[in-house]
Amino acid sequence: MPDHDIVIPQDHDASPLREEEYYVVCPACGQAFDIRCMAEALHHNELDHEPYDLDS
Repeated sequence: MPDHDIVIPQDHDASPLREEEYYVVCPACGQAFDIRCMAEALHHNELDHEPYDLDS
């Protein structure tokens, strides 16, 4: 389990987020990532990771 927490909003009654609100900054590597992208979210959930390679 990671030693850092990434908080993703869970308020289902809230209005849809603005585009920029779908991006959070990873506390481990400092890279902003899209919480809607499962690959990016899972990558940033790993301990001691490098920033996600967006070109792959």
